[in-house]
Amino acid sequence: HILDFGVCWSNTAEAEERRREAGRVFGTPSYVSPEQAAGETQIDGRADLFGLGVVMFEALTGCVPFCAPTVTKLLLRIIRDAAPPLGELVDVDARVDALVGQLLARDPAQRMPSARALSRALLPFAAARVAAERQLLTLMRDTYGADTSSETLERSAPTAQRARVA
Repeated sequence: HILDFGVCWSNTAEAEERRREAGRVFGTPSYVSPEQAAGETQIDGRADLFGLGVVMFEALTGCVPFCAPTVTKLLLRIIRDAAPPLGELVDVDARVDALVGQLLARDPAQRMPSARALSRALLPFAAARVAAERQLLTLMRDTYGADTSSETLERSAPTAQRARVA
């Protein structure tokens, strides 16, 4: 497990500390939300959902949605530009494209309201994965016999025939 406590802020910190930190951009530049990049002081959990949208975009495309030669130019792009739709870069389900696009909305009000709402939006994909895994298990049983433990499948399935469940 990886934890990153390098980004923290407390609204109960002493007034002097809060004054010192006012307008400071916290976080890894490629993953900060537009409101963070702009130095806004009223940040909520939807900024984290933006960062998660960047992670999902990167996982699906191999690149982050915003690039620039300097941190300043990168932050300006995050503030001003819309993220490119996933569908322009990779073949992806339109629902996934819309979901990631919503997470990467510049306006926090256009993003999912909470991580709980995001988890509910992801549920249909989890159900599809379970169905795909069941189909794969049936295929493996038919191909390799009754013993389909993951260890047996790893030993017996030729690399070229191993199925990838997405």
